[in-house]
Amino acid sequence: MSYSLSALKVAAYNFTEPPDMTWEERMLWMGLAYCYECFRAGEDKQICDELAQTYIRLFCKGGKE
Repeated sequence: MSYSLSALKVAAYNFTEPPDMTWEERMLWMGLAYCYECFRAGEDKQICDELAQTYIRLFCKGGKE
């Protein structure tokens, strides 16, 4: 199944794992979930946002940086 970026962001924020993700979608979901958890734990918002943007950029480029 193919999920949109916004659907993966919402799922990661809520820490609900969508079924039948591709490998790339799963890696993005895990990365974003990590960013959201770090933010909730008190990490600086800017650091969390920068890391999330890196994960999103890699996902959109197909993992090739």
